[in-house]
Amino acid sequence: MPILGLMNFKAKQIASITALVVPASSFSGFLAYLQMGDVDILVAAICGGMAVIGGYVGTKVMHRCFSQTIVRKFLAFVMLFLAGKILFNSLS
Repeated sequence: MPILGLMNFKAKQIASITALVVPASSFSGFLAYLQMGDVDILVAAICGGMAVIGGYVGTKVMHRCFSQTIVRKFLAFVMLFLAGKILFNSLS
């Protein structure tokens, strides 16, 4: 995400691109667990469906209700929070 910001992508574009990448990485994790046989298909289907619906609704709400500035500040907050969490975990 930071690289996309440096490449002058708008905050809403960054959020949309990220929303496309997350399902691909999640699906690869699902396939790994499926191969190990540790997946309840019904629960996975329900959670997957809810994630798709939530992603769609969240993207629509973001584009209609929030300005570029608010989205950019939210992304900055998330990045700082994750950086702090990584730093805290590495020190403890």
